[in-house]
Amino acid sequence: MKHLYRLLALAGLAALAHSAAHGQDWRPFRPGLIYSYNWSTTNATHTLRLDSAYVAGTDSVYTFNRVMRPTGVNTFQFRPSRNNILGGRLICRPAQREYALETVAEIGMAAQTLILRPRAAVGSSWAATPLLTATLTSRGQRTWGVAPATFTDSVATITLSNGRVFELSRSYGLLRGPSNWTSTAVDLLQGNTVPVPYQQSIYSPLVQLDFQPGDELGYAAEDYGAFPCYRDYELRRILTRQQTADSLIYTYLTQTEYNRAGGPNNNPCGPTAYYNLTSPRVERLAVPLRRPALTRQSDYLSHASLSLLTYEYAWTTNALLMGEAVRSGSGSCQLNGRLLVAYARMYGAGAGIYTYGVDAAGGTHEYAVGVGETRRFYWLLQYYRKLLPNGSYATCGTRTNFNTLLPSREARSAARLQLYPNPATHEATLRLQQPTPAETSLTLLDALGRQVRQQRLDRGATQATVPLTGLSAGLYVVQLQLPGEAPLVLRLQHVE
Repeated sequence: MKHLYRLLALAGLAALAHSAAHGQDWRPFRPGLIYSYNWSTTNATHTLRLDSAYVAGTDSVYTFNRVMRPTGVNTFQFRPSRNNILGGRLICRPAQREYALETVAEIGMAAQTLILRPRAAVGSSWAATPLLTATLTSRGQRTWGVAPATFTDSVATITLSNGRVFELSRSYGLLRGPSNWTSTAVDLLQGNTVPVPYQQSIYSPLVQLDFQPGDELGYAAEDYGAFPCYRDYELRRILTRQQTADSLIYTYLTQTEYNRAGGPNNNPCGPTAYYNLTSPRVERLAVPLRRPALTRQSDYLSHASLSLLTYEYAWTTNALLMGEAVRSGSGSCQLNGRLLVAYARMYGAGAGIYTYGVDAAGGTHEYAVGVGETRRFYWLLQYYRKLLPNGSYATCGTRTNFNTLLPSREARSAARLQLYPNPATHEATLRLQQPTPAETSLTLLDALGRQVRQQRLDRGATQATVPLTGLSAGLYVVQLQLPGEAPLVLRLQHVE
């Protein structure tokens, strides 16, 4: 999934080069792009963007997205801030051929304007602030990034009289610079990806919610107290995937099992134990491919939270929701090696301060690249089975806790058959785990159960091609009739 994210980032290179050719050379930041910076002291990545713009005389003024800034008292307290990690505003001054990063005065931060002149002659100096002098110490070609998302561009290095350094790329903006959130010389480094539009960023549903028909996702909510009182399980199976110009749409089958402990004699879990298995139900998930708008009417369980970058916040129906820093997952197979984005519910603590709840883990919504939600507050992703491009499946965790959920012919079929690619354009391949014991019938049905095509498989066959040319796009069913057995069926999504 890291490779997918990097390849998507490569698509942003052409767009950035195009913008550079149209008068935006050396701009530290450009509207419409998401920038990622790694703190040199942690493995966390901070993301930011320009939020709005206006004109002041001959200057163009852009504001950064507003955030919750750590108070510095402890790691749990934040206050709303007009300043992102490099200030509150970017001012472009074409007449002076310079850029200014402006910090807005607020609690704990003094007003400041920092002048950057990446077009200046090498060796020249100017007043960056009333107290600091800036010198353009070098400008030349440099290769940046991590393969395959590397790029070569002209890079200007500006050194301040206090020793801090800014590096700007002609085409890609700020590569390195100190944050104004700290008095120590902590640098921010460009991450493994170039700045990209939302649709190509780690926040895009195409990156986070990357599922195919047949994928299974198992979630568990368990009480880890001294006296466990509940243990619940939910299994989802993707039925269809549809991508339009502006949306990604899934339908999936889901079922939930609830287990509650309890008993007489002052049982700490209460007097009554119960078990409830819900009926299987089909649900629909539709998420916008453009950056969604998160409002007070948004449910904090909706995927609209993917609109929030690091420390960006919005009020929802139930609480204030804040984005957290991007980090690399480790430990379990659900997280290991995947980039994670998370969102926390925050609560007012007085004097303009907001803090995590008492149960911070239970107030977190987390996504991992390629598998979607890994933490839905108390629900944790415990198992998944995902179709790979080569037709095989990647499995994480064990299905044991979910064996009572979604029993179906299709589940039994999936253990014996593989159908790929799915969705398919021109044809799909059906692979059998065991050779057919005798001549076998392979039938393609439409969504109404009507026979569309049929073919015979010889005894000993282990693979068959399902042609789709000439058929309308939509949902189909591949049915394999083995002698003396109930038909094995798999859904197939045909796209044009």
